[in-house]
Amino acid sequence: MHMPSDGPKCNMNMLFTWDTTDLCIIFPQWHIYSTFSLLISLVGVIVLTAGYEFVREMSRRYEASSAEYANKLASKTSPLYIPGKMGGYRKGKGHM
Repeated sequence: MHMPSDGPKCNMNMLFTWDTTDLCIIFPQWHIYSTFSLLISLVGVIVLTAGYEFVREMSRRYEASSAEYANKLASKTSPLYIPGKMGGYRKGKGHM
């Protein structure tokens, strides 16, 4: 007996193929029905990847500029921060 199906099934062929019969990309809801929808989906995957890499590059640039800004602030001499001094503590002159 043939069981009724709930809808189209995904063909999980992992090899390069142009067969668009029941092909799913990334998840079952992204179903491919024709060669045109396959090409549009491939362009969509490329756009998603490029967008992801753009966000990563912007994040790297932001972190680099933040680190550079923090280094500039730390390099300025201030009366509260004197390199080599530990809060006014002088060697050999401890308090009792």
